[in-house]
Amino acid sequence: MFIFYGIKKLTKKKIGYAKDHCNACEQEAVVEKWRWFNWIHVFWIPLIPIGYRSNWMCTLCDQDANARYKTGFVRKIFISIVLFLLVLVMFQPGTIDTLEYGLIVKILSVLFFLLSVYWAFKHNKLPSKEQLRKNITPVDLTLCLYCKNPLAMSPMLSCISCKTQVFTKID
Repeated sequence: MFIFYGIKKLTKKKIGYAKDHCNACEQEAVVEKWRWFNWIHVFWIPLIPIGYRSNWMCTLCDQDANARYKTGFVRKIFISIVLFLLVLVMFQPGTIDTLEYGLIVKILSVLFFLLSVYWAFKHNKLPSKEQLRKNITPVDLTLCLYCKNPLAMSPMLSCISCKTQVFTKID
């Protein structure tokens, strides 16, 4: 018998927008804040509420604007260390000598290790999110981006007709 279980997103809703730098497409874009309620489900029947979750989605590429899309320096070093350990295992006496292509495998393992070290140390440090946000032109604070109606400053800056909140700072 199969039991289907997991996390179900319910009541997904767009609650606001702002202008920010998208990490996926690496451009300045309008990003939308989406919020939903998560439930643990069994056979697609929501049973246990988990709580609200939210994230910023880019309007240009429909990806998470704050997610990490580039390999960091620490991960590159980790991959190089794993390949170095592979090279050490390959050069133990009697490990791969019995194979027909043993010498080719040893040469390729050393080559991959050297390429991974080159890849790790040619790492370009990316500017921080704060540095990227300094150059962003602010979003229009007079008209709503979606319905073109005037924005009201109630407790927060939001559109009167479509109830969309306008964020000046991204959290």
